[in-house]
Amino acid sequence: MLTDNDCSIGRVGWCMTGQTVTHYRVGEKLGEGGSAVVYRAEDLALGREVVIKFFTAEGAGSIARFQHEARTISSLNHPNICTIYEIGEHQGRPFLAMEMLDGQVLSSTIGGRALKTADVIDLGTQIADALDAAHTEGIVHRDVKPANIFVTRSGRIKLLDFGVAVMLPRRVDPTTARSLFSTGGTIPYMSPEQARVEELDHRTDLFSLGIVLYEMATGKRPFAGATAADVLAAIVNQLPIAPRTLNPDVPVELERIITKALEKNPMLRCQTASDVRADLQRLKRDLDRAAASGAPGAGRVSLPSLRASIWLGAAAALGVVAVAGSAWWTLAAVRGRTVSAASAEGQTEPGRVADVQLRTEKAAPKEPARENAAPAEPVVVARASVAPPARPEPPPARPAPAAIPPRVETAVADAPIAAGPDQFLIARQQIDLKLYDQAIESLRKVAEGGDRQKAIEASFLTASIHDARGDTPNAMSTYIEIAHRFPEDSRAAEALVRLAEATLKSKRRDKEPDARKTLTEVVEKYPGSPWAPTALVMRGDLEARQGTYQRDEVFGGSVPTAALTYRAVVERYASSEAAATALNKLARIYADSRRFDVAAATFQELGTRDTEDRFDAWFAAGEIYEKRLKDNARARTAYARVLPSSPHYAEARKRMTR
Repeated sequence: MLTDNDCSIGRVGWCMTGQTVTHYRVGEKLGEGGSAVVYRAEDLALGREVVIKFFTAEGAGSIARFQHEARTISSLNHPNICTIYEIGEHQGRPFLAMEMLDGQVLSSTIGGRALKTADVIDLGTQIADALDAAHTEGIVHRDVKPANIFVTRSGRIKLLDFGVAVMLPRRVDPTTARSLFSTGGTIPYMSPEQARVEELDHRTDLFSLGIVLYEMATGKRPFAGATAADVLAAIVNQLPIAPRTLNPDVPVELERIITKALEKNPMLRCQTASDVRADLQRLKRDLDRAAASGAPGAGRVSLPSLRASIWLGAAAALGVVAVAGSAWWTLAAVRGRTVSAASAEGQTEPGRVADVQLRTEKAAPKEPARENAAPAEPVVVARASVAPPARPEPPPARPAPAAIPPRVETAVADAPIAAGPDQFLIARQQIDLKLYDQAIESLRKVAEGGDRQKAIEASFLTASIHDARGDTPNAMSTYIEIAHRFPEDSRAAEALVRLAEATLKSKRRDKEPDARKTLTEVVEKYPGSPWAPTALVMRGDLEARQGTYQRDEVFGGSVPTAALTYRAVVERYASSEAAATALNKLARIYADSRRFDVAAATFQELGTRDTEDRFDAWFAAGEIYEKRLKDNARARTAYARVLPSSPHYAEARKRMTR
C-alpha cells in the first residue's frame, strides 16, 4: 500500500510511484524541487537500487537545462561526484537514473553547529577534490552549497546538481569568461563576482567552497542579512567574523585556508581547488603528527615542525630539572628564525603550514599583506590577515644546546630556570615542544627582569602565544601592558595595532568602535611610526564595513568615511607601501560612487606608483575610460601599460586595436 509520501501529488501534479520506467520500478518519492522530482527505484536488470530524477518543468529552456546537467555530470568520472547510469524519457518527461546514496545532505549534517576539525578537513578535502576534477574538465559548478553536497554513511561526499554549471575552454581568457554571468547559484553561497554579475571562472567555486568550510567550522554562514539584497551586499563589501572568534577550536591554519578562499578579489584568492586540497591535507598531516606526539592543544595553534632533536645525555649548564629515574634528555638548540609572514600573496610556499616562529627583534610593517589585512602576530601563524615586517634584524646569537632532563609529562615551570639571556632559548625550545604554559612562565621571568628590550620582546612573544591558543583576553591584556609600560618605545605603536586586531577577534559588544579608537591612537601618538599607515588602512577597512558617511569638501558632497581615511594614508605616507593598498581601495570607492573620472585618475596614479602593478590598476583604468567615460584614446594608453604578468594582458592587447 502506498503512503501519502509515496504518491504525494505536490506541485508537479503527477506521481510515478508504482510505475515501471524502461527497466526501473519506481518506488517512494524522496523529494521535490522547482524543476524536478526524485524517486527511489529498483534497476530490474542489474538488481540494484537507484535514484530516478524526473524533470517536471515545461519549456525548451528548461528541457535544455536538464539535458545540460545530464551531459555535464556524465562527462565526469570521480568518486566524489554522483554517477549517472542512464539518460532517458518516459511519456514525454526526461529523466536521469543515478546512483543511490545512503546518508544525508551536508546542510543536515551541519545542522547549525560546528563540526569537529577532523571532519571539516576530511569533508573539505573531498569537496575540493571533486571541484578539481570538474575544473580540470572545464566545468564550473556555480552552485556549491551544503544542500548540493551529499554525505554518505561511510563519510564519502558526493557533489550534486550541476544544473547551472557552465563549460569553460581549457584556457580561459576574459572575453570568454565575460559571457558567463551569474544566472544561477544560491545567494548566501555566491561569490562577489556572481553577486555583481561579473565575469566568472573556476575561482567562483573556490569562494563558495570557502563559505562551506566556514559553515562547517563554525555552524554559521559567513554572510547574513535580513533580505537577499543585504546578503549580497555583505558578500561584496563585508568581512566575515573570524572563524576562531565563533569557534576557538578552529586551528589557526584552517582559519588561514578559509580566509584565503573567501578573498573577495579572485586574484588574491586560492587559485585552484587542488591548492585547497593540498593545504587541507598538509594540515591533517601536521595535526596527526601533533596528536601522535601527545602535544597539548593540538589543532588549536599553528603547528611547529618539531625539528628539535632529543638525545639521551648528561645534564648541562643551563639548568637541571630533577625527575624520577636516571634518564636525561638533551634538547638540541633550536635554529634561529626570523619572521616569515604567510599571506594570501604567496610569501611562503603555497599551502605550506608555517612553523610557530619567534620574533624577538624589532620589526616594522612593510604593508598589509592583503586587503582588509592586519599585521602579523609575533608567533607567526599561517594566515591571510597578517602584514609582513620590513627588514627584520637578524636574530640574536644562540648559546650552545641546553640540557634539560624531562619526565614523561614535562613540568618545566616547576623547576628553577637559570636567569639571563638563555631564557629566550629555553622559551623557544619549550614552544617547539608545545609546552606553552611553561614557555609563558619562562618569558614572564624575562619580562620582570631589568633589561628593557628583553622585557618588551618577552611580552610580545607571550601575547603571541596567548593569541595562537585562542586566549584573546590575555593577549589583549599583554598588549595593553606593553603600550602603557613602554609608551616611549618604538614598538608601543605595534602593540596598539596588535591590540586592535585582538579586539576585533574578541567577543566584546563594542569591539569595532574600540578597535577604531585604538587605531586612531596609533596615528595620533605615533605619526612617525611605520605602523601608522598600517593602522590607518585598518581603520579605513573598519569604516568601510560599518558603512558610515561623511561630508568631503574635496568631493563636494557626502562620501564613505573610509575614503577620507584611505586618502589620508596616500597624502601623509605617500612613500609607504601601504599607500598603494589605500589607493586601490580609494579608487574602488570612487568607482562605486560613480565618480568615474576620479576613479580612473586614481587607478592611473596607483599604476604609476606600483611598478609591479599588483592591483592590475592600468587595466582597471582602461576599462573605466573605455566603458564609462567613452574616452578611447586614454583607454588605449592605459591598456598599453598593462604588464605581461597581468591576467588581463591578452585582453588589453586586443582592446588596443579596437
